[in-house]
Amino acid sequence: MKVIPEHFNQIKFAIIKASESHPNHSLFRYKANSQTVTRWGWDMLWLAQHKGYIDRNYINNTLYRVYNDNHIDTAIRRIANEISA
Repeated sequence: MKVIPEHFNQIKFAIIKASESHPNHSLFRYKANSQTVTRWGWDMLWLAQHKGYIDRNYINNTLYRVYNDNHIDTAIRRIANEISA
């Protein structure tokens, strides 16, 4: 995975906080409704921006300067695996 631990932990914190803030958006619920892990992760990252758990400028000016969507998708799948374990 190309995402360094510092950035991974920021993404993970934001996604987990967003998911916890809206129980209807849990990974379990997404899977039960045939939604993909990737869809869940991007939805949670979007929600995290709007809830203030991660700054939009951090995503645009830090993450996207180094990574592309594929790298962030890989981080999202890893986060989902950690949550599901």
